[in-house]
Amino acid sequence: MNSIYADGEQEYYTNWDRTHAFSVLGNYQFNTKWETNWRFALQSGQAYTPIMGYYVQKFPESPEELFRTIPGTRNSGRYEPYSRLDIGVVYHAKIGKTNVDFFFQIINTLNRSNTFRKIYSLGSPYNGLDDDGDWDKDLHDTNGNGRADPGETNVDESDEGKINERSIGLFPILPTFGFTWEF
Repeated sequence: MNSIYADGEQEYYTNWDRTHAFSVLGNYQFNTKWETNWRFALQSGQAYTPIMGYYVQKFPESPEELFRTIPGTRNSGRYEPYSRLDIGVVYHAKIGKTNVDFFFQIINTLNRSNTFRKIYSLGSPYNGLDDDGDWDKDLHDTNGNGRADPGETNVDESDEGKINERSIGLFPILPTFGFTWEF
């Protein structure tokens, strides 16, 4: 189901709109002491506003150049599809007259880097850095120090003066443990 917002001037997908969402979960109790559970979620990408271009603004009185973006149509882009598998195990115990459940979970078991946000930066072909991320340690590290240095292949190329888009992931594999105590 789509959620479209109209503000009187334009219609656009809301910030958290996901066209498709599928979730399935399960639980299996081996015996009175042990059980396992799992959840899998698959969703279409969330709406976001892509950056169509940029310009650099410089004021005569200031030595600084300001990086300004030119946004596209509001929420006209979509992040990559989201998927996550969580699994867990629970041990049921009794301490005195109270029930205690000890649990262990692994959230994002498949270590999928689901996009939480996209960030943009402006690289430079003159700063001695690999701004566009195409330097490879195994292929281009001629100095043998494990980092990109000026003069090495794919450092300070002409394409590094362009806008760079980078996805920030939500979270990696996240093991958790704990207990619940009924009293």
